[in-house]
Amino acid sequence: MPNLYELLLPSNQRTAKFYVGNKIDQTEGTTLLDTSLPGKSNSGHDTYGVFTDEQRWQLVEYLKSL
Repeated sequence: MPNLYELLLPSNQRTAKFYVGNKIDQTEGTTLLDTSLPGKSNSGHDTYGVFTDEQRWQLVEYLKSL
């Protein structure tokens, strides 16, 4: 996942392609991660439960405070 917020989304709502590195945009030093390729799936973390958008942001803000 490109960020913590997306980790908390159901797997079918997560971004399928994104850049990893210093930023999630295509810039020098980044690599495209395509989760549709074998071994690159982003669907293995649906054990957190179902959250509202507000609850996701609350969790993100809490974790940033640690």
